[in-house]
Amino acid sequence: MFYRVKLPRWLVARALGWSCVLLPIVSMAESITLGQALQKTTENNLLLLQYPFFQQQAVAELKQAKIRPQPTLQLEVENILGRHQLEGIDGAETTLMLSQLIELGDKRRARIDFATAEAKQRAAAFELTRLKVLAETSRRFYALLSHDAFATLLDKRIKQEKAAFRLIQQRAKAGAVSDVDVKKMALHLEKSLVQQLALTQQRQLLKMALSSQWLAYPAFDQVKGNLLALPILPSIEQVQQAVEQSPEYLLKHAQMLVASGQSQLAQRQGKADFRLGGGVKYLNEEDSFALTLRASMPLHLSNPNAGRIEAANAQYRLSQQQFAASEKRLALELHQLHRQTLLLKSEIDWITKRLLPQAKSLLAASQSALAKGQITVLQWADSEDEVFALEEALIRKHTQIYNHLLTIEQITGVSLGVDIRAIPRQTGENR
Repeated sequence: MFYRVKLPRWLVARALGWSCVLLPIVSMAESITLGQALQKTTENNLLLLQYPFFQQQAVAELKQAKIRPQPTLQLEVENILGRHQLEGIDGAETTLMLSQLIELGDKRRARIDFATAEAKQRAAAFELTRLKVLAETSRRFYALLSHDAFATLLDKRIKQEKAAFRLIQQRAKAGAVSDVDVKKMALHLEKSLVQQLALTQQRQLLKMALSSQWLAYPAFDQVKGNLLALPILPSIEQVQQAVEQSPEYLLKHAQMLVASGQSQLAQRQGKADFRLGGGVKYLNEEDSFALTLRASMPLHLSNPNAGRIEAANAQYRLSQQQFAASEKRLALELHQLHRQTLLLKSEIDWITKRLLPQAKSLLAASQSALAKGQITVLQWADSEDEVFALEEALIRKHTQIYNHLLTIEQITGVSLGVDIRAIPRQTGENR
């Protein structure tokens, strides 16, 4: 989907001047929020747009399951070559009969139950797919948010390095430092500028990755959000209690119901049906009519559906085992994610309260000492690297926490911050 709006000429000209890649001209909104990204994904993602067709298919299959056997009209001609004194077609005896197949074993109810179970399985599978797609959109949003936070941090570092480089040049002119120190600082600054250029190019790819979730080119310039503001972390009890509402858990339950329905249907189909019919027979030789009655039922000396019944029962037992194991597996996975999240939170607290204040104090002392000529530029650069590495680690660990919380949301289907389940399922529906 392409978003086209009429832009002022001066804005189009400036956008063309800033463009570094060959892309269709699209409007650039100032910013996009996570909620807007999720809404666009819900309305335009190809996987999510398939669901109405799955619903139609489920309704059609349920309709088919409810159909009863239709009556059969049968015309039978006997003795077409004649009989006794009557020759040829004059000796033929014609029978017109109407018969009806009567299903035994409650087959129709079994078909309806199976079709209903399949419809529930499709709905559960779609819900799981929907959450996966929205979670992927959120991850790409967080990746772009993390990239921008790191780019801001790098801009701050470059400003400090430029100021240090000017100071080094001034001291070199005064003969206080050697040209080696100047070249080392220039190299340090150049590395940061190269990294900044790489980030600028990478940002366009991240924007494309995000907007591809709703099949469009990026129509935004900034992503809006505060990566360093964490929500209140849930307790392990809250996480574990949500397991039984997990979309994957519900899907396994739906699959077990489908397997049960398949087993019941196979057993019902192994039972013989009864056909009853009646009609009129014309006797040419006597020029009269006779009423006829016919009843038939196959003799099942052995169950004709025995193999299918065994296969369906085996599948049902397998689905029971998978359903029972899914709860334990999800509980263990959630417990591990929760522990990892708490560990990251502890590391963030340690960096914020202990390490970063000390590193910033060291950098301030190094800047003062550098201005007085008491330390070399490499010593100042080492202090700056310490602060930069810690602030970079904070961004990375905050991103990891958001991704962990997002995975917990995806598994449980319960919101821990951004409610991805609250996004409407139907395309075009408002939040």
